[in-house]
Amino acid sequence: MPPASNPAPLSLLQSLLSDRWRREKIAGLLVILILTCVGYYLYKQPVDAVDRCLRTPGLCDGRTLVMDAHVVRVEKSQVIVRRHGHLIALDGPLSTLETGWRVRLLAIHHSTAPWRVLKWERLDLIYPIKYGLSLLGMALGLLLFFRHFRINTGPGSLLHPRTPD
Repeated sequence: MPPASNPAPLSLLQSLLSDRWRREKIAGLLVILILTCVGYYLYKQPVDAVDRCLRTPGLCDGRTLVMDAHVVRVEKSQVIVRRHGHLIALDGPLSTLETGWRVRLLAIHHSTAPWRVLKWERLDLIYPIKYGLSLLGMALGLLLFFRHFRINTGPGSLLHPRTPD
């Protein structure tokens, strides 16, 4: 005789997707959304430090900063990048950079001289791979969800597990 299956995970999922406690569930989702927005805002704050340094050059002399930029011009002695309309001259190990690349830089800010780059990485190759993997995961999740559940248009809960045919 096969062991009895545990219906607890299914009943938990049914309770999460049912109409019971609808207002509380919506309120909880709104709280999660607001906390996510606040966390994103706080996470993005260090990026604003670079913009502050670009607007007030003497404020950050000698500070090490991380920034994303677009390579505008590559010369023998230096590289020019653009960030939010500001052109920035760079100096350092940049011999392999090419015009048009998006790069993330770890550099020391200098208001009167080119910024000294310590490290850099190309972003053009990273983002399409991340987006592709994210879309693949989302598609797989939706496929598995709709293969396991069917939508009920009648009264009661909205989703029911599919029965084996």
